[in-house]
Amino acid sequence: NSSAGVAQLLPPGEKAENLPSLRNRYFAIRHGRSMANVTRIVTCAPENCLEGAGLHHTGVEELRDVLAPQRLQKYGFSPEDTVVYTSDYKRAVQTADILQELNSLPAAIPDPRLRERLHGQLEGWPSPRTLQIFDEESVTGVAGYGVEPVGELRARLLSLLRHCEDLHCGKKII
Repeated sequence: NSSAGVAQLLPPGEKAENLPSLRNRYFAIRHGRSMANVTRIVTCAPENCLEGAGLHHTGVEELRDVLAPQRLQKYGFSPEDTVVYTSDYKRAVQTADILQELNSLPAAIPDPRLRERLHGQLEGWPSPRTLQIFDEESVTGVAGYGVEPVGELRARLLSLLRHCEDLHCGKKII
């Protein structure tokens, strides 16, 4: 059911059944292991991620395996019916480039709406501490530390989804 994944993006109280059916099928791929993942330091700000914080060599190796054509064959991605969008962050662009190269797909379309959640004052902090703060947020509902509120992240993603629905029909969108 293509609306199942959308339900998590909806504002509280809104149900997926209230959405029109989607004209496209959607797939998500997370970027490979990045330098920030290896060092366990939060790196999500544009000034650090557009040109820096790219993939670690182990992330490139993992992606070459995970995104190999034989692994993705069951999805039927083809140049004619697949559109790839990516965050404009270096690690995401590198991931999309590997996907495109291995599977002969069209070049990815960078879109800042796919950027990771901005972590505000937590930028540069050790990632285990930020996970504790996000756990607190899940209880209190307050982000704090200048972290991008979940509602703003949701709005960005829904904006991209609406854009894709307006622009494409019958496509597989990664």
